[in-house]
Amino acid sequence: QVQLGAKCTSNIDCYTGECYVPVSSNKGGGSSGGSSGQKQKYCKTPDAMVVPNWGTATLTCLIDKSIPELKGRLAIRLKLPGSSTPAELAAKFLSEPGMQRSECRGHDNPWNRHTEEECMAPKQCNYDGAITNETECLNPCEDGDVSCSSYCGEGEWEVSELPFCSPRVQDGGDPWSACHTYVFQKRQEWELECQQCMEQCNNIDWSDPNAEPCNCHEPDGLCDYWRREQEAEKECMNDYCGRYCSGGECASLYRWQCIYAGFSFVNSRKEECLSECSAAGGPNPVPPKNCRAVLNPSTATEDACWKLGQGWIELHHQDIPNWDYSRGNPPPESCVIKSYEVLNGKPYVPPPPYGPTCLPECESELDSCIDNPECHSLLEAEGKQVFQICEERFELFRESYESCLEQQRNLCSGVGCMRMYRACRISTGLEMDPIFKEVGCAGCDGWWSNRASRELQCAEELSVEQCRWNVTTQSTQSQACARECMWEICDQAFAECQIAGGTLAECNNQTISMNQCRECNFIHCEDRCNQGACDVIFGSRDEAYRSCAGCDTSAQCNPSSPCYGDSADSS
Repeated sequence: QVQLGAKCTSNIDCYTGECYVPVSSNKGGGSSGGSSGQKQKYCKTPDAMVVPNWGTATLTCLIDKSIPELKGRLAIRLKLPGSSTPAELAAKFLSEPGMQRSECRGHDNPWNRHTEEECMAPKQCNYDGAITNETECLNPCEDGDVSCSSYCGEGEWEVSELPFCSPRVQDGGDPWSACHTYVFQKRQEWELECQQCMEQCNNIDWSDPNAEPCNCHEPDGLCDYWRREQEAEKECMNDYCGRYCSGGECASLYRWQCIYAGFSFVNSRKEECLSECSAAGGPNPVPPKNCRAVLNPSTATEDACWKLGQGWIELHHQDIPNWDYSRGNPPPESCVIKSYEVLNGKPYVPPPPYGPTCLPECESELDSCIDNPECHSLLEAEGKQVFQICEERFELFRESYESCLEQQRNLCSGVGCMRMYRACRISTGLEMDPIFKEVGCAGCDGWWSNRASRELQCAEELSVEQCRWNVTTQSTQSQACARECMWEICDQAFAECQIAGGTLAECNNQTISMNQCRECNFIHCEDRCNQGACDVIFGSRDEAYRSCAGCDTSAQCNPSSPCYGDSADSS
């Protein structure tokens, strides 16, 4: 089976520059085409070219789809006629010095291999680099009684597998942590079963010739916890993965991770992809294709790659002979994108940290205010860092400050709880302590502050008026710059909406429409909302109120369900 590109009539129609008639693999012969005998041509994909070339094809596509002004500027920059085709512009661009570079990837110090022949020569066992024998690598148990020939791909090496498509799990969870509690509970049940088995063993009359061993600790016995844990973990993880569905497919467990199998493998290449170790020629790991972003050496910083997006992105430094590493790493050279998060078929770009209405200059000001870099600076006169001096000054006020906080916690509500740290600094005199004030301790992390209160204070003191937090409308109107969920303020707004007569759903939608509450969630739909009477499942209907308000009315514990008021003894 051949992967075909777009239909074409000549080479100029293709970004790869190669238009051809594919040869049919059907026994009857012939090529694809209509009944008239006209043979349909298709563009070759980059992998199908005589010399695979993704760079030229990709750049040609990008130039072709760009605005005319960009094409004109590129032609001038490359000293080409303005009528040049995208393919001509791409070819000239990539021929410029430094635009392309061959690089060997793999094991055995690949950086010093300068030819393709040198690069491809070393062979190594994927899961254990110390094994040089091909037979032992393919089947480590060949000399024993058990076959374990499925070692291909184990470990953390880069082997040539097609990429996995994994679901974005909620709250950064994973199957291992999600199933830990379940397996722990099952382990308690198994220990009881094992204990009962052992008691039966102790009561066996071994003088009876028909007595049979109980085999509690034999493989697959009731006390074989390791096997039972493996089975329970796999069952739990399969169920966990199955909760995530997209594009008509639900995720499944593969090598202890959740993947969308249908999106991860091209069926026609799956065997080729996973048979690397057992294919003719023996183990010869080949790294998968990677996307490389070359950095501007005059402006690139160490964190340049981290800002590209969400995923596994590695920073590569320049290879400078005899570099003095006491000065730190060499300058950044490129970013290698091993994997990245996708949303709706496109690379996932995180939303602005303070909301879509916050200006870039306000974002920078908030970042430097909330995570004040001066807090870790060294004061040479004191021979100490700022935060150390702050802690020493705080110790002089600790007792009165902690007493003030305890009183405030018992009295505050809503946004008042966010302001109590500053209120106690003022009432105890800590805020006006000359040294505490001079070095700026109020803007640093410590016992005298908390992040939520500092975020609020920083937003209230922004220099740009249209970004500045409005104290009088903080729970009724959207604020221009705010973290995704200022809970104390938003919970108060949600409660005020309900007091005014709004339903749970109405108040939830009204509250999260404000920028400072955009990622808050006041109503949920838990799995247990349809498992029985609410007073039994949740302990009380009050507890089920918000936990199930996000479900549809078919869930028994949804407040709008006709069964919501039924108790366990209702008929």
